[in-house]
Amino acid sequence: MKKALNILKFILLILGVVALMPMLFVDINSVDMILDYTYVLFAIAVAAAIVMTAVNFGKSNNNSKIGIIVFGLLIVAAVVAYFTASSEPVTLADGTVEDSLFALKLTDTLLYVTYAAFAAVVVLLIGGEIRNSIK
Repeated sequence: MKKALNILKFILLILGVVALMPMLFVDINSVDMILDYTYVLFAIAVAAAIVMTAVNFGKSNNNSKIGIIVFGLLIVAAVVAYFTASSEPVTLADGTVEDSLFALKLTDTLLYVTYAAFAAVVVLLIGGEIRNSIK
């Protein structure tokens, strides 16, 4: 399993470098390619969450409950983020207007879920350190 994760990390690193090259060395607008790469990474993260929940589901009763709770919270966060996401057209730096409802809602949803996950990680890290210092 560890070897597979190392291979996956290497593949994602190569894909990231390949996705950034046009933006760094070619004078083209590669925002669409970067957004597509971000969507792929988000899909991989969601798939990993689903697969890891399924793998840990049968190991023990406690792992099953925690996995279902975390997965449920992820779904709730995504639904709340989708309904709070804006669908107002956005004017880009080059003057073009992005008015695709799907792209705007999806981008805002991904950003909101990422912000919520980051905040949860920070709170859990600080809470864990406080709990360990009290022990």
